[in-house]
Amino acid sequence: MSIFVKLLENVIMQFYNITNDYGIAIVCITVLVKVILLPLNIKQRKQMEKQSALSEQVEDIKRRCKNDNERLNKELSELYAKNGVGMGTCLTTLIQFPMMICLYNAIKMIADTTCGTILIPWISSLLLRDPYYVLPIVTIIIQILPQLYPYLSMFKVLNLQKQSKGVMVSMMIMSSVFIFTIPSGIGIYYFASSLFTAVEQFVINFYASKRLAIEN
Repeated sequence: MSIFVKLLENVIMQFYNITNDYGIAIVCITVLVKVILLPLNIKQRKQMEKQSALSEQVEDIKRRCKNDNERLNKELSELYAKNGVGMGTCLTTLIQFPMMICLYNAIKMIADTTCGTILIPWISSLLLRDPYYVLPIVTIIIQILPQLYPYLSMFKVLNLQKQSKGVMVSMMIMSSVFIFTIPSGIGIYYFASSLFTAVEQFVINFYASKRLAIEN
């Protein structure tokens, strides 16, 4: 894993040589890694959609086989196999997680510098926290955006699962505890990653809703 961290660190330095700005270099490497992982994300979302569509059948099987675990597992396996649902969701998560951890560590090493960035012109070093909390606040807002998509009329046809206000508030609190305490260099990574995820999910939902509208 250390070899991969070093590779990502070298890529960040290449972006720095082009942009002459560590903040922009961090955004570039974050977007690059997210783009590489995009096919896995799309596959994961499709698997989750299939599982969601089968939820009623799964509950029916669990009800009928609640006293027979062997039969329960057999019927669930047959249902998932018939509908093309496998272990893809777990696999893609296992692949993505270590990759994002390596990227985080690479940026943490690069951010250990006294250089500032044009992205946050009021700080002199990426080691410092944003004294005005602009970056943390904007990042938290962006992280919450995907949770609001189910409430948009344009996505009603998708029947997206809605998060309760309590869950969203809890997410904001947990994010705040972490994001408000990290150096700006790592904060830029979380900002870029959150923004890419929000845009990615919006685009996927948009085209999925258009497809369903055409089919119906």
